[in-house]
Amino acid sequence: MHKKLTQLLLTSAALGSLCLSFSLSAHAQVDAVYDQGSSALIRMLERLQTTASVLHTGAHPDDEDSALVAYHARRMNARTAYLSLTRGSGGQNIIGAEQADALGVIRTEELLQARRLDGASQYFTRANDFGF
Repeated sequence: MHKKLTQLLLTSAALGSLCLSFSLSAHAQVDAVYDQGSSALIRMLERLQTTASVLHTGAHPDDEDSALVAYHARRMNARTAYLSLTRGSGGQNIIGAEQADALGVIRTEELLQARRLDGASQYFTRANDFGF
């Protein structure tokens, strides 16, 4: 009886650790603290009162005005989005060796992380960024 209980506890602990590791890796991304719990509910209810929509556009990922996007999304409760014509694969990279498509992947992820913080949506076109 004691052996079965010990085995059950060890199995439960192992499964619990496994579940915890999956949930921690899923939350490794940037999440705004005001998009969780009751704060998120309050924000969603406030947004129901606003019919405004804003689309901010730029040719490259670094052309965005993050403060303006956050202002419209968070302060004015407008449905806000940023449309980047390219993914930034033709830009310069002074902090790493990534160029071309690899740089585009990094810039794309940076924009997606920024949108998680400022509450806006992110869109891209299929335009090719042919270099600097």
